[in-house]
Amino acid sequence: MNPLLSNNEAAKLVDLHQYQILDTSAEQAFDDLAFLAAQICATPIALINLIDANRQCFKARVGLDVKEMPVDIGFCPLCVQQRDVLIIPDTLNDERFATSPVVTSAPYVRFYAGVPLITSEGQALGTICVVDHVPRKINQKQVESLKAISRLVMKQLESRQTFTQITSVKAEYQQAQIEEKFRWKEALLHSITGVSPLAFYVVDHLTGHILYVNERFCQIWGIEHLKEQIESGKLKHLDIMKQCCELTKVSPFISCQPIPSQVCILCEDEILLNDGRTIKRFSKRIREENDQYFLWLYIFEDITVHKLAEQQVREQAALLDITTDAMTVRDLNNRILLWNKSAENLYGWQAQETLGKNAEDILHHEPLPQHREIYKNVLESGSWQGELQTMTKSGKEIIVKSHWTIIRDEHFQPKSILVVDTDITQKRQLEKIFYAISAWRV
Repeated sequence: MNPLLSNNEAAKLVDLHQYQILDTSAEQAFDDLAFLAAQICATPIALINLIDANRQCFKARVGLDVKEMPVDIGFCPLCVQQRDVLIIPDTLNDERFATSPVVTSAPYVRFYAGVPLITSEGQALGTICVVDHVPRKINQKQVESLKAISRLVMKQLESRQTFTQITSVKAEYQQAQIEEKFRWKEALLHSITGVSPLAFYVVDHLTGHILYVNERFCQIWGIEHLKEQIESGKLKHLDIMKQCCELTKVSPFISCQPIPSQVCILCEDEILLNDGRTIKRFSKRIREENDQYFLWLYIFEDITVHKLAEQQVREQAALLDITTDAMTVRDLNNRILLWNKSAENLYGWQAQETLGKNAEDILHHEPLPQHREIYKNVLESGSWQGELQTMTKSGKEIIVKSHWTIIRDEHFQPKSILVVDTDITQKRQLEKIFYAISAWRV
């Protein structure tokens, strides 16, 4: 390792090398994630890039033949350094990158978007990135999708590391004699240190002895006071089952039946605890050389916060769809990002027909000078409201009361515009009739 590296850089490289992923053969799981990134962002190139001391290693790549490049060119090292999303709409218009070799020669990068791959300890190991040969932009949903893919890449790395360690433990176990089981237990403990953020529990299939349990397991199931008895061998698997079953109606140690094509994975599901928490459960049976099961591996993860966040998102989405007002969100180029159910009902266009389209093309069929003034007012003052004449998909002209509000990003910069339209066509028609009758009487 380079002695001139900073402490932080050295720690990052240690974390990276612990995954034993550099210079390994292609793996379908990573290839699929790179392919998914390219499809979501509609780019010809997508990479899962790991940053070593002197090079960038492409664990998965779409649309690029090279397997690595020096660490001092390209954009991924900058994305890792700033530990945040990096988007370059046009590299030639940015003096920092216009003369970069990857811009002026193959692969002729004109657009770049990267998301850092960050470990649970906070180290940025590389990026998931997409590249195009022409300038372009991506929307916020695509950015969020890239963030989700980056988390899936890290999950895949962690899972790969975990089961590599378990395989290593199995080899050690086969060499150990029964009387050496405590020495083997120490080796197991050393091998699975990397999964400590998850609740980890290993049981001897034949004897019911608990071979390993980490602190997180005891925390999730509220048995911290029993950890010393577990480690000393005073308690067996059945004793722990009784304690854990008090928190849920479903036994956390009774696994699902295996799917024939996935004989190794016995279960991956969720358990709802009596106190409202949600625990994700993984279980796996480990075989020895005679194809006999000798270990049960259980992994538990508290996903309560994630489930609550998902529920909040669903509730917010439901509120958008039940409101009687037509609600749309447009980017600053007037492309439609959101189109709720009431907008479908009012204008006749389904959401999938409008997303990404120019709002003028959908609602007016041609640009209107009035809208340029509205956009100017919204960007200057933050909002605008008034009446507009719009058109439905069938060509029917309607009048709406329209309220435009600017949406800003975390830096308080304009990001998009929320438009809320209320149909007042019938109201205006009745007013005309009323005025006509009033005039006639006079």
